[in-house]
Amino acid sequence: MTFLRHFLTQGWYQSWIIVPEFGDIMIQMYYNNIQNRAMRYFLGVNKFTPTHTLYGELGWVMPRYRSWLSFAQLWNRLILMNDYRITKKIFLWDRLICCNNWSSEMFEILSDLEVLIIQ
Repeated sequence: MTFLRHFLTQGWYQSWIIVPEFGDIMIQMYYNNIQNRAMRYFLGVNKFTPTHTLYGELGWVMPRYRSWLSFAQLWNRLILMNDYRITKKIFLWDRLICCNNWSSEMFEILSDLEVLIIQ
């Protein structure tokens, strides 16, 4: 268990990137549970301690927010891309459809964060 303490104190947890595009929600929940268990062990608290207290005490960010950040970075990169590239054309087509696809998920995330989206 000393490896776990070293893992938590050295900041290696930040190098774990959860990529929700390649996994489903169950995998993301599994990593979230592992992170919560590691925080509880490190702080020495029981399983009934609220998770927001754990994240606030350690100054960590929830895995969901890290994945949202990677979504936003990719979205920004696609928006700023030149219009003649095929990747940008596919992105614009996907954004035009915006029904049960990546763009609709991104619009939901941005609306949760109350960010203005210019169509």
